[in-house]
Amino acid sequence: MILLALLVLYIGSLLYFREAIEDAPLGEFRWYEVPRLLIGLALVIGGGHFMVEAAVALARMVGISEWAIGVTIVAAGTSAPEFATSLVAVLRGRHGISAGNLIGSDIFNLLGVLGLAATIRPMTVDSSVYSSLWMLAGMVVLVVIFLMRTGWSLSRWEGALLVLINLIRWILDFRS
Repeated sequence: MILLALLVLYIGSLLYFREAIEDAPLGEFRWYEVPRLLIGLALVIGGGHFMVEAAVALARMVGISEWAIGVTIVAAGTSAPEFATSLVAVLRGRHGISAGNLIGSDIFNLLGVLGLAATIRPMTVDSSVYSSLWMLAGMVVLVVIFLMRTGWSLSRWEGALLVLINLIRWILDFRS
């Protein structure tokens, strides 16, 4: 319930402190863009679903722990729409949209999804995953330090370091 209340406060603060969006040229509407949107949406959702189903089945077959499956495979599949949106935004030079999409998605997943799931059915965290949670929290602190130090931008080496740390965390999760 606390996480859901924090989500409501977060969304409320976003609405209260929102900034005006500068007018961007939208272009002309074409009828064939609607089916393209629907087909693209179906492909992203369907691809994420099939990726998760297949990867979870393979991971269980080789004996990977449920924790490692949840924090890697399922997370990757459910993040496919955010990844696709962020990739398109970066390719079009809209880095702010990409960063906002990723940060907003993470906050919503943490506060909304985890909060709702725990409200419906209380959950416990196994002590064997504490090290992974601490490493993840450390990465969040590191990202904030990187962003504050450089005026809210990440360099390539900082991004590479974060990917390396995350790969190490995933390897350690798979070994447990």
